[in-house]
Amino acid sequence: MAANAPVVVTKTLGQPTPKTRLCRGSYWFEENTGAQGARSFDAGNRKTWSWSGWLKPNPEYVYEPAFFGSRASSNNRTNLYFRLDRCLQVFWKAGSGGSDWGAINTREQFRDPTAWYHVLIVWDTKWGKDSDDRVIIYVNGTRQTIWTEGAGMPSQNMESQFGESGQTVYIGGDSGSSYYHGYLTNMIFLDGIDALPGDFGFFDPD
Repeated sequence: MAANAPVVVTKTLGQPTPKTRLCRGSYWFEENTGAQGARSFDAGNRKTWSWSGWLKPNPEYVYEPAFFGSRASSNNRTNLYFRLDRCLQVFWKAGSGGSDWGAINTREQFRDPTAWYHVLIVWDTKWGKDSDDRVIIYVNGTRQTIWTEGAGMPSQNMESQFGESGQTVYIGGDSGSSYYHGYLTNMIFLDGIDALPGDFGFFDPD
């Protein structure tokens, strides 16, 4: 995947369940089949990026599914998750020490089995960025209140795994044992851009 080139998922895989409503062009992932898409980066901006997509997680999943992730090793990885409690999570690990990891979680739990959620995650650790704004999670256009684990927010100028030259990113997983189960559509990754929800359209509450 070339730097600055968005990735858009438009292929449909598998069959929708009776409980879900299919969005045209969406991609269905199974948690027991692993990541369904993999792309390698050219050198990109590892300090600033935005991930956007529409998600409908399967309400019956039994793992913590990563819907986008990259790992050079167990000690160097960046993953975007739905937790088992249905919170969204951005997880990073950048070393073997006990404090070399952090997780940023939404307080809101996304439990509606019929709902599509527009998720925007912004990572921006460059100099001058307020520490509370280094990772921002928006859902349906609303900035989420967060709580953290481990070291919490990444440190100033910390580099994620996304954008590392030659590093593979996985759509629907992280190359390990945690895989997304549900729908994903209109996924866009913006390299070097600190985006806002309005950059992708608008949310109609009706």
